[in-house]
Amino acid sequence: MQSEHQKSSPSAPCALWPVDLKLTHLDWNPEATLIHFQGQYLSICELDYNILQGEIQNTPKTKAAVDIGEFCLVEDLTSGRWYRGRVQKRREYLFDVFLIDHGNILSVDIIHISSCSNDLFILPPKIVCGFLANVLLLDGCSHSVVDAYFSNLIGRYVTGYIQAFLPHKVLLLEAPDINVDLVRHGFGRHMDKDTFILLVAMLTEVPIKQNKEPVPDLLIEKPRGQEVFFNQSGLQGYDILSFCGPRVSCETRAKVRVTAAVNPGRFYCQMTSMETDLWEMSKKLAAANEYRSKEHNPKTPENLGLLCSVKSKDGKWYRGFVQFLPVNSQLRVLLIDYGFFESVKVENVHRLPPELFSTPIMAFPCSLASLSDQDEVVKTQQLSFLKAGLLGKVLDVEIKSFDKEQHMYSITVIGAEDNHVKEPEPMQAHPRMKIESVFDTEELSPEGGYLYNETVMGEALGKTLEAEEVHVGSVFLGYVEHVQNPNRFWMRTQKTQ
Repeated sequence: MQSEHQKSSPSAPCALWPVDLKLTHLDWNPEATLIHFQGQYLSICELDYNILQGEIQNTPKTKAAVDIGEFCLVEDLTSGRWYRGRVQKRREYLFDVFLIDHGNILSVDIIHISSCSNDLFILPPKIVCGFLANVLLLDGCSHSVVDAYFSNLIGRYVTGYIQAFLPHKVLLLEAPDINVDLVRHGFGRHMDKDTFILLVAMLTEVPIKQNKEPVPDLLIEKPRGQEVFFNQSGLQGYDILSFCGPRVSCETRAKVRVTAAVNPGRFYCQMTSMETDLWEMSKKLAAANEYRSKEHNPKTPENLGLLCSVKSKDGKWYRGFVQFLPVNSQLRVLLIDYGFFESVKVENVHRLPPELFSTPIMAFPCSLASLSDQDEVVKTQQLSFLKAGLLGKVLDVEIKSFDKEQHMYSITVIGAEDNHVKEPEPMQAHPRMKIESVFDTEELSPEGGYLYNETVMGEALGKTLEAEEVHVGSVFLGYVEHVQNPNRFWMRTQKTQ
């Protein structure tokens, strides 16, 4: 009988439809580091809402009990006018009602709330609200500077992609232009979609529904499918991390960073001691690929292997593992040193320098040991530590054991501490000149692209890696680094780990 993993197969990718909004409000919570927004669809018809407002005033009002989350009509005591609203909070005799067409909150008692016909709620809310997705503000950034930046965005038009829905149609909206600005100016850090959704679920403690429907909002007149969503496919793609990740000693303590998470039973960590190596690798990849990106002709596809160089959404370069063939000029790539997937443009994926094939993978899969614990206090404490790790803190962990079936380390978190990543001194700038490599050949064979790439990759590895003498009949522990076919592959012994 096939296992669940064997049964799973990659689901067909689909395009996420963009939504165009005019931002009307932005604020943020320094403790949670989430950015709250309100906006209006550009395609709304003001006349429709003006007519609706008149109907609301003329509708007979009926006093009725309402619960949190329910829609109602609410009276503004100052103007005496009634508005559409949703009950957001109740405090003894007072109700906080969110005005779905205006974005503000009225606090009133029950006599100023009325039930009404569903016909008055056929027209969608004029205001949409939610959180900017896949970006977190850094603790050390200047509050006044961030406030000034957000104030400057009010009234601007942005294009975003709905990643998920919280209850009451609260959106998790990725606005790529804003995210890029926040990361570039040092205000925020990029976070992958799955990890961000898990963090929001832990912060809000409400269910989240991911947006997997390739259907445009009815208010969008001319949908443009740009961002590609690749459905999850079991554990496929994570295998390379489970089998080729670093070997960590059990029953030891270590300081780690959480780099990605699917759930408390599967997340990925890096040793803090690897930070300098990761920065240097990113710099090397940037030096090797930035010139190639400008020179490369997009009409002539590169011969890529499964391992590649990837320019992420944060503008930095990483090692990647290609999972899908291109869809809408985008690839789904696993960042192998961090443990998360990302959808990237084809032009941001290049060949991996051969000397980096032998560099060990730095992310290793973990699970909280307390998940099977009967003590709810322990579970709550461990989940709180994991949340702190997702927010950027360094975790002091005890590596309990290694599950050979799941290929995962079981850990217990001892504590969390502030220790923000500081980029080492910049490496000496590489001269911006074309450097001949083993990949630069005069003739490329489009017909035999994959076979050609594997042959060149093998030759590159043969020239780059230092051979180690192995005697016939000897027994040793080895790690497979690259495979061309079952008859030709490269290994390293434990001595070179």
